[in-house]
Amino acid sequence: MIKTLRFSLFTRIYLLIALSIIVCALIVMSTITWRASSNFNQYLHNHINPLHQLVQSQWQILNNDQERSSWLALVEQLTNLNWELNKHNDRTRSLVILQSSWWQQSARLELTLDEQTSVNINIENWNDWDEGYGWLVLNALSQAAVTDRPSVLQKLNDEAAWQITRQSRDDFDLSSMQRNRLSQGQMVRFNQKASGDVYLLYPAGANQLISIGPFNEFEAIGLTLWIGICLCILLLLAFFILLIIRPLKTRLISLTQAVDAAAQSKADIDWPLHPEDDLSNTIRHIKTMAENLISQAEANKQLNMAVSHDIKTPLARMSFALSLLEGALENDNKSESQKYIDRLNTDVEVLTNLVQELLMFHRINSQSNQVTEPIDLVSICRKAVSSHEAEIEVDEHLWTQKMPCYLPAYQWQRLINNLLDNAWQYSDHRPIKLSLTREEFNYSLIIYDQGPGMTQTQLERMTQPFTRAEESRGLGAGNSGLGLAMVQNIIQQIGGRLEVCRDIPDYFGLKISIPTKT
Repeated sequence: MIKTLRFSLFTRIYLLIALSIIVCALIVMSTITWRASSNFNQYLHNHINPLHQLVQSQWQILNNDQERSSWLALVEQLTNLNWELNKHNDRTRSLVILQSSWWQQSARLELTLDEQTSVNINIENWNDWDEGYGWLVLNALSQAAVTDRPSVLQKLNDEAAWQITRQSRDDFDLSSMQRNRLSQGQMVRFNQKASGDVYLLYPAGANQLISIGPFNEFEAIGLTLWIGICLCILLLLAFFILLIIRPLKTRLISLTQAVDAAAQSKADIDWPLHPEDDLSNTIRHIKTMAENLISQAEANKQLNMAVSHDIKTPLARMSFALSLLEGALENDNKSESQKYIDRLNTDVEVLTNLVQELLMFHRINSQSNQVTEPIDLVSICRKAVSSHEAEIEVDEHLWTQKMPCYLPAYQWQRLINNLLDNAWQYSDHRPIKLSLTREEFNYSLIIYDQGPGMTQTQLERMTQPFTRAEESRGLGAGNSGLGLAMVQNIIQQIGGRLEVCRDIPDYFGLKISIPTKT
């Protein structure tokens, strides 16, 4: 079975950016290759055609093969190239580029000489080619009559890509060595310092020369095109990066809106959880945190309202008792004074118990359950049973067992005490049964009482803070309304369950299931 490769969000972004760079590089290379090839083809035609026409025209006016062979040998010597004759050529084009490389600036060409003959040449040194062209120009001028030379020179100018002019040697800033070379009938390559142009100078009589040029080196890509390519690549990269980042930006905007909605405690918040990647995993954690904060804020709100309500009653009684106490003290009535003092003490005790219950409730909600050493559930149950005032029936075989669990000891102790207190209170102090067993993956604790019991729906309501089965039983009855709320919070933190159990006739049970590994 083939598994689909899944990359993390940032890995995908890196890969997409790398792919974008590769695509841009390929586009640049293709553009440069196309443009350079086009420029080199133009460069070939500009350099080949003038010399080809001179060779072809002279070839066609010669009468026999011997003269033509001599002429071709001279051209080979002047251009420093090997000209390979091909007979019976039926090509219609005078110039055929068989192979060319702009990178190496080389070419293999086929040049037509007449209807039945062509030549193949390999050009790698263009300086030799251009210098050979200059000698052929001199040859063409020398063969023309003196009166026809201006018209021949004009014709050559029209055919060439450079200027061919007859000038005085004084028009060029020649060195003495260059002048000597010209006087000896040799060609001079002249570099003009001001412009950097290159001219080929050939001797043409007393103090005269033939100037051909300027010749320019082959330039694959011009500066303007380079700037244009760089700008286009930057724009293309920006476009690719925008395409890559835009979905991420959209999800981040949606996340910001979802967080703002969560801050306002709105319902039905649309969290951007798709597609599945690192960001969705982070958003899922933010969603859980936001839901917990909203739940905690709502619980604190209800808690504050309930505390305000429950504290208001004993405070009112205390205020009333104090006013009566003042009257009794004025009348020097010790028995009445003591009665009011006892009431005050009772209310102070009630408020003290409420504050302790609230502190314990917040401690359970705020502290982590991570412990390094396991506790023995059986041992803590035994201490709770022996210290409780209720008559509790337990299977004696239980005390011989060990049930280790990674749970804070005070939480398990509080859980058992709250369940025993709840059962003892609502069963009118009748006997209670306790069962603690180990199942396959869970520990199961059941507290049975003979009270009226409740349904699962009622139990879910009773686990809310300050909710009582009998509203008439207020703080004065020793019921803070936090007992089952604490039990539910402890169980939820360790991944357990709290549910109604009625497996023994005439008994109502609350069953707690907690995983053996918490």
